[in-house]
Amino acid sequence: MKSNAKITINRDRETVFKYTIENVPEWSSVVVSDELIKNVDNYGPGTTYKVITKDRGTEMVFDGLVLINEQPSKHRSIMRGDYFDMDVTYHFEEQEGGTQVRQEAVISPKGLLRIIFFFVGWMMTRGSCRAAQNELNHLKAHLEA
Repeated sequence: MKSNAKITINRDRETVFKYTIENVPEWSSVVVSDELIKNVDNYGPGTTYKVITKDRGTEMVFDGLVLINEQPSKHRSIMRGDYFDMDVTYHFEEQEGGTQVRQEAVISPKGLLRIIFFFVGWMMTRGSCRAAQNELNHLKAHLEA
């Protein structure tokens, strides 16, 4: 399942990039904690972390690995969980009026969840895109406050 979202934030690209990557629990509505395990070259490829999310009362733990860190334009991580993995890429582009942040995510279900995704994935994709947009709205609110 894929989701995409984008938003323009009235801040410079370097600030938006740094805050987005280094302060996820502050701006995210679902990330409860983000523990840095091993920092390689300032969040570069090979950096590992643990993320705990909570959504609608359900808590999930993901082990994260940074794959790409091209400051201040692109960041990609994969997060592996018990029920699904997420491959998330952020693109940061300077624009008139600030920085456009674009998030692309690929969610790969595991086990029985794969069967559920097969039959109702089209419905879940809409919800996933709305959730991604909601997260970027939170990011914008924090950075423009």
